[in-house]
Amino acid sequence: MRLRKYKNEAGDEFMMYEKAVTNSQNKVVIQSREMSIDPLTGAFDANYPAGKLLLEDLIKENQGKGTFAFIDVNNLGYVNNNFVKGREAGDAYLASIAKAITDATGGKAQLFKLGGDEYGVIIHE
Repeated sequence: MRLRKYKNEAGDEFMMYEKAVTNSQNKVVIQSREMSIDPLTGAFDANYPAGKLLLEDLIKENQGKGTFAFIDVNNLGYVNNNFVKGREAGDAYLASIAKAITDATGGKAQLFKLGGDEYGVIIHE
């Protein structure tokens, strides 16, 4: 399995999740799916099929060799409802948390969006 960055004719970049699978004729084929990435946090979005598949595959592949952490961001509703800039402040809150997680893991982890304020992290150590 691998993630690859592609650029279309319009110059837009996107990620593809590619995985070798055995089909019903017992031949190995490459299955490709476009990855949805949360634009706010840069996390793979596991609310879409390709993101969910990648998350499940990484958990299976890393079993015993890594850690899965579930993170539920506290007080997002409070920030959205009570701060002067509302959702804009909530978005900045989520972006800063994602950056802190990414910085703390030093590139040895993948961040997945699981819900509105729920994230999963696979740490490869």
